[in-house]
Amino acid sequence: DHAEMKAARALEHLDELKRVLQAYYDAEPCQITRYQRHDIGLRFLRIDFKEVPDRSYLLVGDFAHNLRSSLDYLVWSLVTKATGKTPKSTAIQFPVQAKETPDTFGRQTEGVPQAALDIIGSLQPFHSAAPKDHPLWQLHKLDIIDKHHRIAMNENAFNLGSPDFSRRAGHRVYHGDNYLEFSFPIYGPVIPIHYNPKPDIQFGAGEDKLFVKPERLEEIHTFVASDVIPRFAQFF
Repeated sequence: DHAEMKAARALEHLDELKRVLQAYYDAEPCQITRYQRHDIGLRFLRIDFKEVPDRSYLLVGDFAHNLRSSLDYLVWSLVTKATGKTPKSTAIQFPVQAKETPDTFGRQTEGVPQAALDIIGSLQPFHSAAPKDHPLWQLHKLDIIDKHHRIAMNENAFNLGSPDFSRRAGHRVYHGDNYLEFSFPIYGPVIPIHYNPKPDIQFGAGEDKLFVKPERLEEIHTFVASDVIPRFAQFF
């Protein structure tokens, strides 16, 4: 089945993404530097981190496109099987709606048997209390982002904390391209800073208010490949 083949191809991209990210982590992407500047009375702690390989965002885009295509092929096959004809409409696809739009749903599923339509309708994100957190909506948006511009990587999210950090005490933090830097009065007390040196890598786009972790991509794939596609086996 072509839908299953596309889903399997998406999994290959996801597995490759895991290998690329693991190699990135194994290379110790974060470097810590401490230094003092007596001329201004400050000591500094700087954390530099390497950029995630560009191949990562390409793999995420290929993953999203193949998995989204598996759903579209599914609807195309349902129409072909039910009507005995190749769909002429270019609108045929698996609808993914955060807000119910019956007219669009009808155009995208014209020719699909009613029993299959009921299943597709039951899977729509608008049934969820948080439609934009639904795996189908997130997959749909990732695919759209990849079609129109580069999927972004948010690798700057550190699990970092310092309970004694205080601007009132002269403590400062600076953000730059691929680094964080903290400054403290040179003769002040030592301030403990706890952080996980493994950057929290997320993929998506800020303007679309969507960033997902690699673990979430795996959850999305499992949902489509193990929960959605098998529901339609009865129609073939």
